[in-house]
Amino acid sequence: MRRFPAREGWARLFCWLSAAGLVGLLAREIRLRGPFVLSAPASPVARTQPAMEEMLRFLRQVSIRAPRGASVAIVEGEQDVAFLSPVMIYFLALGQLPEQRVLYADSLPAAASRAEYVGVYGGGLSDSRLRLVARVPEGALYRKVR
Repeated sequence: MRRFPAREGWARLFCWLSAAGLVGLLAREIRLRGPFVLSAPASPVARTQPAMEEMLRFLRQVSIRAPRGASVAIVEGEQDVAFLSPVMIYFLALGQLPEQRVLYADSLPAAASRAEYVGVYGGGLSDSRLRLVARVPEGALYRKVR
């Protein structure tokens, strides 16, 4: 078989240019996304679904502040959480609040009438039936006034 030195040179040049282009694209992505970090994420969804990570952080704060055995309902606040339905919020709360009794609530009036504690994700509220227990960056926890 006959070799073509000119073709070999072009193929080698093409390989080097392709590799340089890929390295350039990688450097661009690192610059756009921030520094390359080799650390464990805070939760399994931290790098794929940041909004759900905020919800998990909020539920962690609720689990710390609500007493064991208390009934808790989690509802949306002023911030619209389009990626989570009330059913999804309920199931997330069930998994993250094992020591509390989680009640399903699709609205604030339903939550305030049935639960001792109401976690409001995405902001605060003003309701005479509820007293603020703690405010966290992702929302607030209220207790029913007796």
